[in-house]
Amino acid sequence: MAPLPRCLGGQLVYRAPVLLTVLCFALGCTSTPQPSADTISQGKMIERYCSPPSDVGRPVVLSQPAASLSSDEDISALEHFSPQALEIADIIGVENLLLRLAALEDDAARKAEVSAFRLILIRQEISDRILLSLLDIRSAAAEANCEEERADAHADQLQEKRDARARRFTIFAVLAGGLVGILSGGLNAADPTSASGGIAAMVAGGLSSVFGAAALFDDPRYEFRHGRNLLRDVLEGPERSSLFPSSVWRFLNQPLRDDPEHRSRREILIARWRQDGRFGNAGSDTEQRRIALFFGPGGIYEIEDLRARAAMMDLLEADIDLMSHDLERLLHEVLARKLPILP
Repeated sequence: MAPLPRCLGGQLVYRAPVLLTVLCFALGCTSTPQPSADTISQGKMIERYCSPPSDVGRPVVLSQPAASLSSDEDISALEHFSPQALEIADIIGVENLLLRLAALEDDAARKAEVSAFRLILIRQEISDRILLSLLDIRSAAAEANCEEERADAHADQLQEKRDARARRFTIFAVLAGGLVGILSGGLNAADPTSASGGIAAMVAGGLSSVFGAAALFDDPRYEFRHGRNLLRDVLEGPERSSLFPSSVWRFLNQPLRDDPEHRSRREILIARWRQDGRFGNAGSDTEQRRIALFFGPGGIYEIEDLRARAAMMDLLEADIDLMSHDLERLLHEVLARKLPILP
């Protein structure tokens, strides 16, 4: 094969910078791209609202915890109930009703008809309180689940953008490497002693590095807002929460008998978040940024931030749902008490 004319090699040498510049502009990347304004805007994503409906016009029943058992007689009257049932009864404020239930059972056993009717009414009131508490659980768990799904949905959308960007830059890197390889081959064929081919190869490597960096480090972001922040109350632990139903909040803050340190579910939940690395490494900048981000009104989230928040909401929802097991046990133990046979 005849070598290329020297004049052609010279033309390639002189045109190499022009070709590379045109290639970069054609691919839309003369430098590592920065996040554009629309990357973090909310305009292209439909927000999902997770707040419960307004309480205006709806009667609110707030149960109060019963006083602690004050005498051996009270303790003896409730000995037929399990510790778990008594604990949840105290949380939803029906422990005093259990005491009245036990007293009326004794009266009804002596054929007191009035006591029998009162016994039925007390059982109905306990069942109503349990039902309201179950609805409180579903309300709080539904909001936590909605916030989890909301974070996951935005993370999935950002992940799709990241994958599309990575594919695009991979194609750009392949095209850049191929075109510059052709250019380098032409230069070497025109003048084997020239250093132009090596220079072109270096340029090709530089372009591949630029595209690779753009694919790896230019993550899409999203402005994620959460003015009603369940996680903030869990972290701060106020005496009363305006976001959680009162019975659910007392359940989360009840010290656990099985825990050696007698921590509450809320305290253990925070420890699990830290253990699972949801805040990032202890003492790191990531930890400080995420604490301010997760427990504040919101801000600019990356994909990993959204995934971490969703996982935290998932654990919170699971802990809330555990309350239903104790309520079910209490209801079973109440209904297991035999009603008197009325004449």
